[in-house]
Amino acid sequence: MKLQLHSIRKILWCLAGFISICFAAFNFYYLTHSHNQLLFDYFKLNNCFYKSESFAANYFNITTKYYGNIFSILSLLLCGIVIYLSIRKIKLIKPDFKEEFYFRIPKDFIPFYLVITGLSVLTWLYGVMNVAVSYDEVFSAGECAELPFFQTLTYYMLPNNHIGFNLLNKILFFWVEDKVLSGKIISLVAYLLLNYISFFTLQKLLLSKKIALVGTLVLALQFPVWGFAFEARGYELYCLAEVISFFSLIAYARNPQRKFLLVNCIASIIGYTCLPTFLYLHLAQLLFGLWLYFKSKNAGLVYYRYQLYIVVGTFLFYLPSLCYSGLAAFTQNKYVHAVDTSYYQFSLQTFLALPSYFEYAFSNISIGIISLGLIFSLQPFVLIFNKKIKHKEVLVLTILFMLLTLLIMILMRRIPYHRNLIGHFYVLLFTGIYMLHFMLNQLDQKINTTLINRYVMPVLLLVMLAIMGFRNSDAFNFLLYFDDLRLTYTASQKVLAEIPEGSTVACSNGSFYIYYQARQQNYQVKKCGLNQTMYYIIDKEEEKSEVLLENYELKKQVSDYYVYIKKTIK
Repeated sequence: MKLQLHSIRKILWCLAGFISICFAAFNFYYLTHSHNQLLFDYFKLNNCFYKSESFAANYFNITTKYYGNIFSILSLLLCGIVIYLSIRKIKLIKPDFKEEFYFRIPKDFIPFYLVITGLSVLTWLYGVMNVAVSYDEVFSAGECAELPFFQTLTYYMLPNNHIGFNLLNKILFFWVEDKVLSGKIISLVAYLLLNYISFFTLQKLLLSKKIALVGTLVLALQFPVWGFAFEARGYELYCLAEVISFFSLIAYARNPQRKFLLVNCIASIIGYTCLPTFLYLHLAQLLFGLWLYFKSKNAGLVYYRYQLYIVVGTFLFYLPSLCYSGLAAFTQNKYVHAVDTSYYQFSLQTFLALPSYFEYAFSNISIGIISLGLIFSLQPFVLIFNKKIKHKEVLVLTILFMLLTLLIMILMRRIPYHRNLIGHFYVLLFTGIYMLHFMLNQLDQKINTTLINRYVMPVLLLVMLAIMGFRNSDAFNFLLYFDDLRLTYTASQKVLAEIPEGSTVACSNGSFYIYYQARQQNYQVKKCGLNQTMYYIIDKEEEKSEVLLENYELKKQVSDYYVYIKKTIK
């Protein structure tokens, strides 16, 4: 299938204009209504959501409304500009047949893609069947994706709300009750696409489909990449967006066509919608443009215009959540707030923590006492000065990606969760595979043979693949979130064992995991059903309301939960 770039650009400008009109309408509604009226409308839409009782105090308060007005005015100006540009671009874009998108799978690729598809689905099924449903994915699916569309878009209660992913889950699977299952399916699709792209790119760099296949399987079994392929979270889609953004810039560096910038723009916005930490890669992209400009004058105003589109698109996407949840929900929550220590001490802590990240990403593989992750991290810095290397842009972007991430971590004085760096780990492994191929190829040239690269390369990759597969299967229940998922699941089953099947059960905010498990079994559950059910389950750390204590009596404490039963009327 062949698509002309000018046709795609017209379609995207039409879409941008339509979306801007929608956001302008939202801004008008927000600016012309008082705080109380907006709050009333919000609860009228749905008043049963996570910590709804504190929403007005902690999220949508007077301060949020004040700054929301400022954001809305800024958004109105941006929407006006985008609408104007949309009309102008649609008229001015002329047919240009120099740049096209090709969607064609060569016949000799089909067997390899079938193998990748089969093994990807099998490893996904293995994870789904052997890993307990996690606390975080139940929260993300149940407390975010199951909300009405507008509340999913606007309520950023914790970083657990991967807004873009949860909206996609809601839109594509609006008819599915179990949003955990549907979220896992979305992650599977992202995993498959990631593996297809890996193979396509590797075979171009390694010049061998068979070695590229083994390399793809190694990338597919990298612990976080595989582990989050069967999780109903946004990490796999986030990783896919980062990889597409990364590869599109590599392609642009080799062949400066606008279509690669367009792909980069779309992928970057998708990455931001999943996790704001896409900022790490975006800053690297900005500096990469400078390197391209000084190297070959390829990155000029056109390059940075598309980077600006990314900023505008991301701002508009997060505007509703900024207006209702507040900027503090993004910048002041405990997961991103700076730790109370000096920059010097934090820098030391960061470098001391790096080995655990390498172990996580590379399944604790080492050569002697030296971690494989450390080797792959240092490779680009060593080989960047080698004049014989063909794809130096791969190393430059990798180095910028890693250094800027470290710099931002130190400036923010906050070390991100291991899983937030899933794209970093993929890039390091991908670059490591390419560097290994380059070094073996250089060795081949020195002794005038092709045997080393042809046979040693796949053997090394197969050994890595075997180690990863063995160690991953032994560790995923704990290492995905550094919390034993089996214990969480077992605790929920112990709680439900205290309640007869078929009983009516309500759950507090903190016992959402129990709510999900009860709904999967033969219980009649209510999310906001205090005083409406026979049983009520509450986390032991939560405050007990007067309504609860007046109408229920404690039946038993099980693990971290209290099980209450309704008082009998005498």
